[in-house]
Amino acid sequence: MISGGSHFTAKILCITVFVGIIQMILPKGKLKQHVLFLGMMIVTLQVLEPILSLLHHDYDFSKVYQEQKEAYEIESQKQEWEWYYHQMLIETFENNLEEDIVSRLQKAGYRVNSIQCVIDEVTMEPTELRMEIETEDGFIQPVKIEVMNHGEEDLTQRERYRIKQLLSSEYGIPVENIWMNGG
Repeated sequence: MISGGSHFTAKILCITVFVGIIQMILPKGKLKQHVLFLGMMIVTLQVLEPILSLLHHDYDFSKVYQEQKEAYEIESQKQEWEWYYHQMLIETFENNLEEDIVSRLQKAGYRVNSIQCVIDEVTMEPTELRMEIETEDGFIQPVKIEVMNHGEEDLTQRERYRIKQLLSSEYGIPVENIWMNGG
């Protein structure tokens, strides 16, 4: 059995001897030069073959793709679950806040027919509250409350002022950041 180094040397020696014999057989001329050039190229490639084989690796791109695909799918599922739980958290927070506001307004003597709370998804702070409140005279009044960062509006209606004070004292929103209008 020929070892790896001996096999390499024997292969180059055989090619060199074969090219030498072909060179002796061929007459002088262009054909002989071309055959000699071709033979030397084959010998050169055989000498460079071990070096090229070290530099050239067969990568299994399907394996790399499969690993990346699995990692992407796991990350994608993780993001979907995070989004789902975040939405559930917002919905639960909005529902709890709406129930709390309704119960506090009912304790203050108001009847709330409908309520909708809008929460900022990033800061988890209430940004808007819409509700229909039945007034003392039996009329249903739509009320929209927005939390903003501008000056206080002059609210002249006694019921809206009372609601504003109640929300300010119960939820700690500075009075100057609560703005209410009638529709």
